[in-house]
Amino acid sequence: VRVVGEGANAKPEVALLDLEKCRQRLTAYGAAQHDMKQLRRHSSFQPADWKKLVYFYETAFGSPIKGLGR
Repeated sequence: VRVVGEGANAKPEVALLDLEKCRQRLTAYGAAQHDMKQLRRHSSFQPADWKKLVYFYETAFGSPIKGLGR
């Protein structure tokens, strides 16, 4: 927060940071798990499309991510 001006002319200026995007994950798996869950929550994928994405993810990386569901 920063105040510009003085007295009756003072106006606050506010800048916000999205700290969620700055948070470091301890492992690549943890980062992938978080990202995939975020994608699931915010995407408009149809169930069949999501199922394909999860299948290809598991095929490419060799492990499922808990909580994604097929």
